[in-house]
Amino acid sequence: MLQLQKPGLRDLAQSLTHLKQLRLNQVTISSTVPHELENLSSLTTLFLRECGLNGEFPINIFRLPNLQYLSVRYNPDLIGYSPEFEEASPLKMLLLSGTSFSGELPTSIGRLGSLTALDISSCEFTGKIPHSLANLTDLTHLFLSENNFSVGTLSWLGQQTKLISLSLRNINVKV
Repeated sequence: MLQLQKPGLRDLAQSLTHLKQLRLNQVTISSTVPHELENLSSLTTLFLRECGLNGEFPINIFRLPNLQYLSVRYNPDLIGYSPEFEEASPLKMLLLSGTSFSGELPTSIGRLGSLTALDISSCEFTGKIPHSLANLTDLTHLFLSENNFSVGTLSWLGQQTKLISLSLRNINVKV
């Protein structure tokens, strides 16, 4: 497995300010996610899957103006919270599974009109699954399994006519 030591992720973010895509899946980084990534306003793709990331995920990365694809899956020591999402967010893919993201999903997640894939399985989310997910009519992949959601209903699920992959394993909801 490849390791990123020197220059580290922070040094890359400081030096490569016009970066559009950063794909470091399965590269051992074993550090926190540097706040300098929040300054990469041209970034469209951030893939940091299974990198040994830890600490708190910088929330403003979600607000990068051009970010379309975000994957930090399988970093179990990475903690974070879902932010209030802006209406103009271009986010198409949000993959947080296998992290320690927690808290409630905000109703504003329904503003992510371009979202086609949402994977928050095996996290620590709580509360009710927001009905605003019904607004995400382009969803093709929805994975909500293995969270701590409170009893609720997914009556809106039938409106998701483009879904090709759905996982609801071990959640307290009624479909």
